[in-house]
Amino acid sequence: MDFDVLERNGWTVRCPYCERNLIYTVIKNHDLPVPFFYAKDANDVLLREKDRLRVEEFYLSLNDRARKLGALEQLWKKILADAPVAPNGGDFDLWSYVKCTNCQTELSYNNGIKDIGQRIFEPEIVVMDQAILLGDSLADSWKVKVKASGLRR
Repeated sequence: MDFDVLERNGWTVRCPYCERNLIYTVIKNHDLPVPFFYAKDANDVLLREKDRLRVEEFYLSLNDRARKLGALEQLWKKILADAPVAPNGGDFDLWSYVKCTNCQTELSYNNGIKDIGQRIFEPEIVVMDQAILLGDSLADSWKVKVKASGLRR
């Protein structure tokens, strides 16, 4: 499958495992909680408008924040159950994160702590250079090309 290229500015960071440079960009996620998922076996990201709209409608119908969190976790799982296969042929997952493009080791998300509140309200989507950003359709999906401008601290 051929994807259009989306060029973005980004940064480099050293892989803590192989110490080679990784090139990445960040998409800000400051609206209502927006579901996005990383592929288990690649750096591809599922980020669909239909999921965002589904969550927005659902989120606004709930009153209590504690109930919202549990309900949102269940909604995230339902979205995953209906998710397409990742471009690499694998699955998307709630707790998968970016992998080193050199040694393929998955980097630690949130210092290894699985905090569902942090995950659902994550303000940044990390996208690695050459990853596929999978949207609702081929027209809404991109191969991401990142131009690194230095180290991000």
